[in-house]
Amino acid sequence: MAVNIDELVSRTFESIGSVEGKLEMVTIHSQRYFRVYEPVHGRGVVCYFSPELLETVKESLGKRVMVSGALRSDRFGRQDSITVSDFRVVQHAEG
Repeated sequence: MAVNIDELVSRTFESIGSVEGKLEMVTIHSQRYFRVYEPVHGRGVVCYFSPELLETVKESLGKRVMVSGALRSDRFGRQDSITVSDFRVVQHAEG
């Protein structure tokens, strides 16, 4: 069977996983999410969170965090986004 190339290129994969990095941006405009920037490549991962976590997320801005939950990655295995089920501060980020 022939597979549409656009379908292969745009495919994402879901798994349970975690992301660790510096929390540098928070928005509540149309959706609640923050971005965690991983230290090696500096890539930002979008982290969708529940309203109950808003105060904790705000207090963690600029800190190193680890979030776990339903993780979506692209076809190359790069983490794109995560729906947060667990959130914790790992340490205060410097700089």
